[in-house]
Amino acid sequence: MNLKLLLSSHKVIGMIATFFIIMLSVTGILLMHTQDLKLEDTYIENRSLLAIYDIEPENDPVTYLTNGHYFTQIDNHLYMNDVELDLISNNLIGVISLEEFFIVGLQASLILVTAQGELVETLEQTHGIPEGITSIGKHNNNIVINANGVLLSSDLELVRWQSQSPVELNWSEKVNLPNHMLDTVMRLYLGEGLPLERVIQDIHSGRIFGTVGVVIVDLAVILFLALSITGWLAWFKKRELQKLIDAEDE
Repeated sequence: MNLKLLLSSHKVIGMIATFFIIMLSVTGILLMHTQDLKLEDTYIENRSLLAIYDIEPENDPVTYLTNGHYFTQIDNHLYMNDVELDLISNNLIGVISLEEFFIVGLQASLILVTAQGELVETLEQTHGIPEGITSIGKHNNNIVINANGVLLSSDLELVRWQSQSPVELNWSEKVNLPNHMLDTVMRLYLGEGLPLERVIQDIHSGRIFGTVGVVIVDLAVILFLALSITGWLAWFKKRELQKLIDAEDE
């Protein structure tokens, strides 16, 4: 290989390798100062990046609005406005307010919650709650539910359930959670799921893009080796050429 071709190859390889050199250098420096920069205590909130790591809810949020309060279920987590309630929620079908309480309707139970988000009581089938609840609403001061297509009503004591005629009822209906509140609830749901340190490590190794990323970083290392080899060969060829020129001058 002549000197001109070596220098041309060295230049092309160098241009391609520059991006990887910068990426590996920057991420390497950051990882060297993990504790100083508190990378292990900083968590990612970007949903696109979290999706790469499959850290996302399995189901879309379900939200009901009642008396100015948003109740949102994300998977088995339940939130009142921007506060997580200390209970496991499945199949949220609606929320109503009666007196100073909120009644959270689930498919097989009713939960009483105060305006401060404190759990008062969970009532299930053993307490006389019908199964197969599909919707919850209210009529005057009574709670009304639709259980397997049958309308039933009860007072706040939720002890006796009687048939309810199909009069005009105020049913709890789904709403869209405002974006700013959705962001807050999503941060609560995701919690400390993805530390920044891990993301930087995965960028450094290429693992953030899976197997393809690892292969690309491997190829980048080969480029570095090629850059070093072509640089050394070019220097050696140039040195040999200079010796010939010096010999001819003598």
